Amino acid sequence: MARSSNNKGRNTRSASSNSKQQRAHKGQQRAALAKEKAGQAATGILGSLIDLIRSSRAALLISIVLALVLFGGLFDFVANFGKAYSGVTVGGLDISGLKAEQVEEVVGKEYAGRLNSAGVSIYANQDAFNDRISEYEYIDSEEISAEEERAARRAWSTDAASLQAYIDYEKLTKEAMEVGRENPLDRFTLFFQPRDISIPLNFNEAIIESLAHEIDLSIGEPLVNYGVEIVDGYVAVSEGRDGDMVNREVLKQQITEQLLSPDADNRAFVVETEFTPVQITQQAAQACADHISRVISNGIVFSCEGRDWTADSATLGSWIQTPLSRNEDGTYYLAPSFALQTARSSVLSHIPPNYEGGEGHVRFVKNGDDIYVHATSNGTFPLVGDALEELNINLFGSKSGNTENSIGPDQTLRVELGSAEIPAEMTLEEALSFGIVTPISEFETEYTSGAFERNTNIHLAADLLNNSIVPADGGIWSFNKTAGECNAEKGFLEAHAIAGNTLIDEIGGGICQVATTVFNAVYEAGYPIVERHNHSIYFSSYPQGRDAAVSWPDLDLKWENNSPSDILVKMSYTDTTVKAVLYGETMGYTVESEEGEIQPGAAFTTVYETDDTLYPGTEYVRTYGYDGHTVTVTRNVYDSKGDIVSTDQFTSAYSPQNTIVVRGPSSSS
Repeated sequence: MARSSNNKGRNTRSASSNSKQQRAHKGQQRAALAKEKAGQAATGILGSLIDLIRSSRAALLISIVLALVLFGGLFDFVANFGKAYSGVTVGGLDISGLKAEQVEEVVGKEYAGRLNSAGVSIYANQDAFNDRISEYEYIDSEEISAEEERAARRAWSTDAASLQAYIDYEKLTKEAMEVGRENPLDRFTLFFQPRDISIPLNFNEAIIESLAHEIDLSIGEPLVNYGVEIVDGYVAVSEGRDGDMVNREVLKQQITEQLLSPDADNRAFVVETEFTPVQITQQAAQACADHISRVISNGIVFSCEGRDWTADSATLGSWIQTPLSRNEDGTYYLAPSFALQTARSSVLSHIPPNYEGGEGHVRFVKNGDDIYVHATSNGTFPLVGDALEELNINLFGSKSGNTENSIGPDQTLRVELGSAEIPAEMTLEEALSFGIVTPISEFETEYTSGAFERNTNIHLAADLLNNSIVPADGGIWSFNKTAGECNAEKGFLEAHAIAGNTLIDEIGGGICQVATTVFNAVYEAGYPIVERHNHSIYFSSYPQGRDAAVSWPDLDLKWENNSPSDILVKMSYTDTTVKAVLYGETMGYTVESEEGEIQPGAAFTTVYETDDTLYPGTEYVRTYGYDGHTVTVTRNVYDSKGDIVSTDQFTSAYSPQNTIVVRGPSSSS
């Protein structure tokens, strides 16, 4: 019993000892763990401290860099304020550090001289370019039609003045000064990639189009859009076709490069045509035609102060115009509308101004370059212009691609016209818009654009005749009296003219075309012709038997104003046309022309001439031959009632014109 008790005591002491050891071991573990955690904490703190130091250095570095960039940007901004940045050039000219006015001065000094120093030659093909052929200056008289000249032509020349080309220096300078200032990246890239601002030329687009069209007719085939034809109120679609034409944008770029080239002696290039599809399809033209048919089918009644007049479908159809218009997306459409001047004249011829006493006439007064119109009686005039403008909007839409209108299928539209008092004095434009004055007749003739001297004479003569006034009740208009002698003192140049049956160079060559243009305008108006002479040689560019030759002081063109109102003669011209328009109070005449049977005369022969400047074995036709002949043209003039007013005959006897072939020297010489 006692032994058992002793063992139990020993076991108790042993367990107690083990428990102490375990507690000591656990204490050591906790101490070690605490030490480890303390070490980790210390390491973490140290790492964080190191990271903080490192991030502070980065932030400091970044801050320093940003400060430097900001300072550099500020310095750059201040240093270049109002100046072009380094690395910017305009047309190859370094403008670094220049102010706007200096940029404009530097660029202008260089490029204004280039632009005006010489023109540019345009060639139809490489052979013409290699040979540097002339612009066919020998084709500078009426002896060859414009169509024949275009078919033979292989070269054209032009210059900045003719194209009304100019550099917009202000816009160009503004663009150059903005380089590098749009955003910081643009400024940064200038250090590595300099930028050159190209110099564009601005052109008169109508003149560019005229030049391109001339080239198309010679070496290409202009496209013909499907369109609308209206005959006696019947509306149909006209045929169209794709073309082979000069790209207008490419042509402008080529001309720009040449006119701005520093090499003024070698400004030339070969022009090319490219396939050009129609802009108006048959389907689009048909939709336009259908719309026009709906508009004009039932006619329109115009009424003013108790006077009514109905414009039938044939009349309305004669007013319609369908110009080509362009949408913002680059597509095209036909834009039908009433031609305001044509429509206004037509309405006013049936509902004219209402004069007191039933009759009133006009007098023209010239004050410097201005023309004023005086009415001889008081009265009122219909406000046709406003009504027609409103009609255009209602019937064709404010934008004429619209094919909706307010006319029902069987509805005849009625238009009430307001009226206003006739002013005591009006400008020509006002008198035209009021219907006090109308275009009585007009005529236009065409010529080639390459003959500088002859075209200069045409323009000068037209200027001298422009705004000439023919008094009422028997006033006589004379070409020689109005223009005077067309001599060198007035700026006329030496150009081809006809003397007898021979083509010679003479001061004022070409003025006969202006006389012929006026003669035909008077012919179509029905006024009496007092004096007229035909050329000795027939010109196919004019209506048969209806040319007019003038030569100071012997040959003149004279005609009489037998109306109770003055007549104003207005002349205008382009690079290829000259036009005469007679303004006044219309007599309501209708003119019919009959061409008599051509009586044959002497036959032409072929004559050869040698030009040593041509290549051996080459030749060209300078003048195309015609047989001599005589022709009589009869003009019948009828009044508004259809009664005959006068019958006039104009007989022209033409001598033969020989074909002249110019050859280069023979290869054996």
